[in-house]
Amino acid sequence: MKLQERNPELDLDRLSVAKPCSANWNEMTGDERARHCADCGLSVYNIAALTPKQTRDLIASHEGKRLCIRLFKRADGTVITRDCPKGLAAYRARIARIAGAAFAAILGLFSISYSQTASPAELGRGQRSATFLSVPLVEGRVIDQTGAVIPNAKVTIKTSTGKKIVKTTDKYGRFQFLDSRLIGRNSIKIEQEGFQTFGDQFEIFARERIEYKVTLEIGAFIGVVIIEPPPLIDTRSSGITTTIRVN
Repeated sequence: MKLQERNPELDLDRLSVAKPCSANWNEMTGDERARHCADCGLSVYNIAALTPKQTRDLIASHEGKRLCIRLFKRADGTVITRDCPKGLAAYRARIARIAGAAFAAILGLFSISYSQTASPAELGRGQRSATFLSVPLVEGRVIDQTGAVIPNAKVTIKTSTGKKIVKTTDKYGRFQFLDSRLIGRNSIKIEQEGFQTFGDQFEIFARERIEYKVTLEIGAFIGVVIIEPPPLIDTRSSGITTTIRVN
């Protein structure tokens, strides 16, 4: 029995990394497309900075050779490439959002009266404002790099007394803590499977509100590329993509 495919094209969502290594992309030399890894002496290619065609050509040119890649996968298993409608733009805009949030946090200080001077590290990365509430309010919204909301993310605040208060984001990716136990210095952690964890420390007082606009980065893996074998028949498509010839 012989199996033939008509115009086969590599499904990039089948890409994965074998035994992700601990190499740090930020410590490598090069650009956003490829960098040199001093640990293994190979070039590491960033799939998020390549188009699907460039990625397929890269894999084809390394057939039978070792190929190291940096791979971003969304929670649904899709691979982010440069042609992702929003992915790369949101990824590059992340630094601008963080800078904007930090600037807004500094501006917010002028509308709040403090009984003591707080350092930038104590202020944290959230946007501050004054409220009429007698207890602190910490709230925010969690999205991914494409701008999609992330529901059911675990949000944990650890208070100055060591007490942990845990909540999850709703279907709109939002969370809210309204609690007198937050007065003082706290730490916040936001986790969701398939994403890098967000963490911050902040100090808050009564009649203060801190809003977090958090973009969770999709987990990046660096290592040798693996192409998972496709199924003989694609059950997701109604079209005929394979033929089976019996000799």
